[in-house]
Amino acid sequence: LPVHCLEVHKTAGENQPFRLHYHDYIELLYGLEGNAEVKIGERQCTMHPGELVIVNAREAHAVACPLGETKYYVIKFL
Repeated sequence: LPVHCLEVHKTAGENQPFRLHYHDYIELLYGLEGNAEVKIGERQCTMHPGELVIVNAREAHAVACPLGETKYYVIKFL
């Protein structure tokens, strides 16, 4: 499919430390609940509910939840 949408739930400690990976498609990460730490290459930011993070194709990235729980959408564009 040209567009794929997932709802992701993470709890504290999952994917710690960051496990960088990449894809051949663009990803949009949209925060729904809680906060998530997003690492893209050498940059790192906190994604809060209502915020959008764009990950370019073939860009190494990872998402982690250091505290509590988080929920976010992943929208993939081929």
